[in-house]
Amino acid sequence: MRRMVTTYVCVAMLAMGGCRGCRERGARYRRAAGIKTRQQEASSTEQLEFRGLDLAAAPRTRRTGEPADLWEERPAGSGSYEIREQVECVYSGLDGVVFHVPEKNCFYIERDPLGSSTLTFYGPFEGDPKQVLRLDDVSSAERPPAR
Repeated sequence: MRRMVTTYVCVAMLAMGGCRGCRERGARYRRAAGIKTRQQEASSTEQLEFRGLDLAAAPRTRRTGEPADLWEERPAGSGSYEIREQVECVYSGLDGVVFHVPEKNCFYIERDPLGSSTLTFYGPFEGDPKQVLRLDDVSSAERPPAR
């Protein structure tokens, strides 16, 4: 009788993702058998790079207002951030955006999957992005007009 109740509870829990014991047993089995989940397969096959530059080991942030080289708070204390006047957008495409900070001779890359609601910035990377990323053959992006 007890076995039947446990089975009933586990089957009922399948609609909510299964009970903890069932999930753990399944995870142990998949790990022992070498079966990867879809998320593990996607992360292992996806290489994090932008135009030949490896971004996997680069510093990154998703916080608004960081990196400070790119953003400034306008008006001060408001919590609203805009790109600094000195920053140049040298490339903008479906694969990402490159921001150059000429006064510090560095650049940042904003790269996210299509449809993503986050903004992930990688960098700083030293040098001129047009030379490092070979952007000479790509038409340069224009800075959006100030509002």
